[in-house]
Amino acid sequence: MSLVKDYQYSPKKRQDTFLLNLFYYLCSVENEIITIMTVETIKKRLLDHQIRPSKPRVAILKFLMENPIHPNVDTIYKALAPEISSLSKTTVYNTVDLFSERGVVQRITIDDKNANYDADTSVHPHFLCQACGAIYDMPEVQNASAVLPSAAPHHLVDIQIYYRGICAKCRDDKKAYS
Repeated sequence: MSLVKDYQYSPKKRQDTFLLNLFYYLCSVENEIITIMTVETIKKRLLDHQIRPSKPRVAILKFLMENPIHPNVDTIYKALAPEISSLSKTTVYNTVDLFSERGVVQRITIDDKNANYDADTSVHPHFLCQACGAIYDMPEVQNASAVLPSAAPHHLVDIQIYYRGICAKCRDDKKAYS
């Protein structure tokens, strides 16, 4: 399974990620209980973070939850603009900024050129393939805050753990070495 940074809606890539996207669309796992991912579930998540669930906001969060590919604003805009004719890039920027500030999504700044977004807000590392640009979730770090030196008198608001290298697919395809 290949998750790509700049997701394009093409038939081949749809086939490659169909089952993963279907799983994220149909359910989300919360406390070992599977709940159906509906517009109402998405609206509730927004309201839980004191965000009014407008049509563009619901669509953007739905896209992020259904496509765990760590998209940037351009990718989100290109995917949703055909569905929402009134959507602008400014709306997408403002929305993901609001989501990030309120803790609905995680802003990932592993790439020096783009901010990417992740609907999974748990503390977990990310891996950037320097050959293909894909961003992957890595296994959760146990007690991430415990490995940090004492933060006192500081107040931690965010922990980001990044790895860079060559992903298994590129390593196997030898893209990284050509």
